[in-house]
Amino acid sequence: VAPQKIKRSAAELDLNLVYLESSFVRDCGGKPDGCAPTTVHRAYTGTDGSKHVYDVKADRAAATDDQKPGHPDVNALGDFGTPSHFDGATATTNTGGIQPIPHIMLSVNGDTFGVDGVAVGAYFFAPNNGKYTFGEDTPTRYNLIDRDLLELYYGLAFAYRFGDVLGVGAGLEFVTAGLNQEIALTADTYGNEDQNSDIVVRIKGEQDFIPSGNFGVWTNPGKLLGIGDLQIAGSMQLGRTVKATGPLSIEKIGANNQPLIDNGTVTFNADKAVGTAEFRLAPFYRVGAKYAGGDHDLAWDVEGDFVYEQWSVYDHVFLQTKGAKVSFGAAPPKELDPVVQPKDWTDSWSARLGGSAAFLDGKAGVSLGGYYESSAIPNATYDIELADGDKIGAGVGLFGKLFGARVGHRRRAAGGCV
Repeated sequence: VAPQKIKRSAAELDLNLVYLESSFVRDCGGKPDGCAPTTVHRAYTGTDGSKHVYDVKADRAAATDDQKPGHPDVNALGDFGTPSHFDGATATTNTGGIQPIPHIMLSVNGDTFGVDGVAVGAYFFAPNNGKYTFGEDTPTRYNLIDRDLLELYYGLAFAYRFGDVLGVGAGLEFVTAGLNQEIALTADTYGNEDQNSDIVVRIKGEQDFIPSGNFGVWTNPGKLLGIGDLQIAGSMQLGRTVKATGPLSIEKIGANNQPLIDNGTVTFNADKAVGTAEFRLAPFYRVGAKYAGGDHDLAWDVEGDFVYEQWSVYDHVFLQTKGAKVSFGAAPPKELDPVVQPKDWTDSWSARLGGSAAFLDGKAGVSLGGYYESSAIPNATYDIELADGDKIGAGVGLFGKLFGARVGHRRRAAGGCV
């Protein structure tokens, strides 16, 4: 079987504009003790093999929980009317704007240089994600005030195709990952999360050239067996380990804290502080089948895919500072304790089905499809850092040729349950 000829070169540019609208209400689960402290213990293994422990003990006296005797108020962590608005009804809404997401792909077929069946390519893309902005006066400020999430993939791809029998490909891939994030810390001794006792900090962290890679196989048994154009393929995306480091700065100190700093009761120095965030990202596994038919006047295809994402490796985030020191009274300065954020995500999967029809030798066409995707985030660790849930979605698109280039537009709608 002779290698099949393919286009000598191709370039593809996509620009997705992602706008994420999400709102959250903190209602303590609608239970009288829903916001009461509980004892939690988690032990994790860090990216370097060290042990990271998360311990929270329910040892805070109930009488200081809302500055009044007894258990916490129903649907309230602090008093009603405080800046935190823990009334179970006031929604916190993401006001972040549109986030542009680029995809750039370039490829060259080896037959340009007399080497049949071989292709090389280069790519640069970012996964779809939105911008998050919630504000400094919201009950969610201890999770997130503002964040720009950085995640870029780039690399070289190599492929060989032996006719319709077999095609193999592999990518030498690198990742840039990091964040630019602002959160609030509280120094409220009564645990009411009084905004005047907040300390707002910003951390910028980035790591470049994180090694990763992907591998895929393809075959067309339909043509080999004479039953039409039936293609089957599978691929694997390797996981990534991130250790992003960058400057940590104090953006704002609450009115209740500033007098303690001015009179020397508390000292805090973060002039040259840096912060490091460590975590693991999931490997992905994909399989799919596509059947195509028709002719130049009407060509069509139907495709089904299954995706498995091993998000159970994203079990925690480890945050550590260097150069951020605090002291109380005459005690010597001490580095801030590391922070362990439990995530405990679970593996997720997705099933997808779609098709397209092209008319007049591809001068115009339409595509449509639908999908289901399970959520990786359990209720126990769900927070505002990522709006996610089980999803059902559908999309439709139009495409055609303009000055020799293929152009198109698509719309997608999705619904989910969190």
